[in-house]
Amino acid sequence: MKRQIGQDIVLGTVHALTPFEPILGSDFSIEAAATMLPNLRLQLDYWVQDHQQAIYWPDPAPFPLREDGLWQSTCLECFFKTPGDARYVEFNATPRRKWNLYQFDDYRQPDCLPPPHDRKIQLIELEVKHHHLKAILDLSALHLRNDHLLIGLSAVLEMTNGHKTYWALQHSGAEADFHQDRDWTEKVVLIDS
Repeated sequence: MKRQIGQDIVLGTVHALTPFEPILGSDFSIEAAATMLPNLRLQLDYWVQDHQQAIYWPDPAPFPLREDGLWQSTCLECFFKTPGDARYVEFNATPRRKWNLYQFDDYRQPDCLPPPHDRKIQLIELEVKHHHLKAILDLSALHLRNDHLLIGLSAVLEMTNGHKTYWALQHSGAEADFHQDRDWTEKVVLIDS
């Protein structure tokens, strides 16, 4: 599906993310999309609407930098795996153009901080404009054995007062937990070439 948001044309389905807890008096929202591009490249887009400038959104750095612990502040995230596989990947990116990729063998396993880095996936692009983040990942080294991916789009938004809110496609647990694959409701078809 093709949709235009501002100056950006998006080929995938754009989803409004839902906060884990209601946020009274807030005037902000977040939308996200995952789009499969040719040659097994995954494009992720996040748009934050924040007219009151209540969200901590630092200026982007001149170049992307790989760093751990990004979820401790404003962080836009994507979790994905092939159906039937316990293994999954977590991608984190910030408005500052910091990023990381983590590999898990099963739900939160291994249980260590930071989690093991995924070195197979390549970050091709990480672009940040005013309240829009776009990332493109090259998945070709993963040797995927299915025709689609299950995807969980999520975000940690830190307010300028330090309070954090947790956003995802859906929340099915008693706590905000982006690692629960039952909440990964987006599906993208793989495009090899």
